[in-house]
Amino acid sequence: MATKRTDTASDRDKKKTEEASIQEMSAIDLLEEDHREVEEFFDEYEELEDAGVKKQLAVKICTAL
Repeated sequence: MATKRTDTASDRDKKKTEEASIQEMSAIDLLEEDHREVEEFFDEYEELEDAGVKKQLAVKICTAL
C-alpha cells in the first residue's frame, strides 16, 4: 500500500520562500528572465543539425514566445 507523503516544515518554508521571490519580481524582471531563456533556445537552435530536433526546439521557442 502506498503512503501519502506529507509536507514537512522545511518543505512549507521552501514553498513560501519561492512564492515570496515570485511576488517580489517585477513584470520587467519576469520579462527579462523569459527573454534570456528564449535567447538560449535560439543559441541552441543555431547549433543543431538534426531537422527533427530543430523542429522540436522551434515548437518550444514558439510556446515560450
